[in-house]
Amino acid sequence: MIEALFLTFCALLVVALGRFSLCFIQFVLLSVAQVAGVLILIRAEIDNDILIVFFSSADAFLIGLIVTSAVTRSRALQLAKHESGVEKARSTGLWSGVTAVLLLAAYHYYEVGLPILSDEIDEQRFLQAASGLLGLPSRVAIYGPVILLIFSAIYLSARLLSKRAFWTLFIVSAGLLAVQGHKSALITLLISLVVVSRFVGTDIRKLWLTAVLITAPVAMAFLYAVFKEMGTLEVYSFFEYLGARLSYISVQPVVSLLSNAYPFHLFGHSLIVNDLLYPFLRAFDFPYETANTQLSRAIYGVEPGAFSVPVTPGFIAYYHAEFGRYGGYVASGVTGCICVLLYRGTERRRTVSGLGASLFLEYVAFVGLSTGNFFYLLPNALLALAVFSVVRGVTASRSETRPLVRTA
Repeated sequence: MIEALFLTFCALLVVALGRFSLCFIQFVLLSVAQVAGVLILIRAEIDNDILIVFFSSADAFLIGLIVTSAVTRSRALQLAKHESGVEKARSTGLWSGVTAVLLLAAYHYYEVGLPILSDEIDEQRFLQAASGLLGLPSRVAIYGPVILLIFSAIYLSARLLSKRAFWTLFIVSAGLLAVQGHKSALITLLISLVVVSRFVGTDIRKLWLTAVLITAPVAMAFLYAVFKEMGTLEVYSFFEYLGARLSYISVQPVVSLLSNAYPFHLFGHSLIVNDLLYPFLRAFDFPYETANTQLSRAIYGVEPGAFSVPVTPGFIAYYHAEFGRYGGYVASGVTGCICVLLYRGTERRRTVSGLGASLFLEYVAFVGLSTGNFFYLLPNALLALAVFSVVRGVTASRSETRPLVRTA
């Protein structure tokens, strides 16, 4: 049965990858495929039922993608140059939004310090609400750089922004990502490129990719320094540990959540409700934690209340823990449908605000589904987007509020 499910998964994966332009969906598929490949490699060490549950859920997700893409209409549109041209266009709304992001990020890092310079970088980078104000500055500091990257790319493509201004914002955004201290900062730049790629020109895609490649050695050096500081390289070589992180270490939370019923302490007795409301519960000091933090403590034997780096079980294992075996299959299939509807909905946006918000949600969908933290990320990301959008919308010029010119 496992062989049949795996072969079905491979066939459906090939079909699904070919049904979409380059977008977040392909990266969600690759994240699922990566876990699937590792599980097959270690199948002798895990229970067969884990494989059956995982591949049945993965097949349901792929079927949801394929069927929904077949019955919905695609509009492979790209932004055309704005009629007024960059010389006459004003981008007061964008720059007001940029200012709001920079001020709130500066306040956050003034209060908590720069994680990248901290001796406790692995803990410091997860202090989401440590700067107070109900966690608002921290959420803008975390998600603001991606919002700026996406909106500036749209403005540039619509000729509402000059190339010099775009690359200034790109460098600022990359810098804000770097100071967060997350090891995935380079991946964030790449995913941001992926979500905007079908709406920008080839020249922008090439320059963006070049910037990612240029920063790759710096990112690798940062990874090496972090792993060395953690003492990891005393046991493994750098590339051995990197390979382990991408293979069997990455699937440990998946296997654990699919094979065990953990006694989570949850608000509303639901993983989804608990994670959706966690930012608000945390702001008012309610004694609840996200599911991924509780799972991390259970896996690594960390005492309650002590810091433990949140783990990433992926959406399939998350749904299994929330809905059970068959409910998880249904939830995975529905998620496939929703991903396609988000993709199609983005193609139908006609304003800068609508397109930018939709593309940012695609980014959140990729990160959330691949890590299994979607319901925790969503309210945090929406709060940051709301701050930027309100400031941008209130101060937007006439050029910024016109419908975008589109070409097939």
